[in-house]
Amino acid sequence: MAAVTAGQLAHDGPVATPALSCAEVIEMFRRDPRLYSVPVVDEAGRPLGLLRSLLVLHRGAERFFLEIHGRASCRLLMDANPLVFDVSASLRTMSEAISNIDDRFMVDGFVITREGCYVGVGRTSELLRALRTCRW
Repeated sequence: MAAVTAGQLAHDGPVATPALSCAEVIEMFRRDPRLYSVPVVDEAGRPLGLLRSLLVLHRGAERFFLEIHGRASCRLLMDANPLVFDVSASLRTMSEAISNIDDRFMVDGFVITREGCYVGVGRTSELLRALRTCRW
C-alpha cells in the first residue's frame, strides 16, 4: 500500500486575496455555515494565512467592528501562521504538527502547497482516518 501524503488529502475550495474586505469575508462565512476556513493567497498563489470561521465571525460580531474595519483587507482577520504542508508531507509529519495545535483550530484543517504555491486545503478528519489505517 502506498504511503498517504498531504497531496492526497488536498481539496479545492474558496480562496481569498488581500483585496477582499473584512465585510466580504464575514458575509462569506455567514452565508455558508459548512465553510470552516479560507486560505488567503497572494497574486503568485503563495499562502499568506488562513481565515478561520470561528475567529472571523467572533470578530465580526464585536460592536462597531464592521463600521471601523469593514472595508479593511481581510488580512486583519487572518491567522498569519496556519499549518502549511507540502504535497509530499508524510502522515507522520502532519500528525506530529496537528498534535501541537490549539484544539479550537482542529476543525479548520490545514493548507497544502507545492513549491510554496497553494494547492488545496486538508481536513483534519481525513488525516485522522488515514492515520487509523496506516501501518507504521
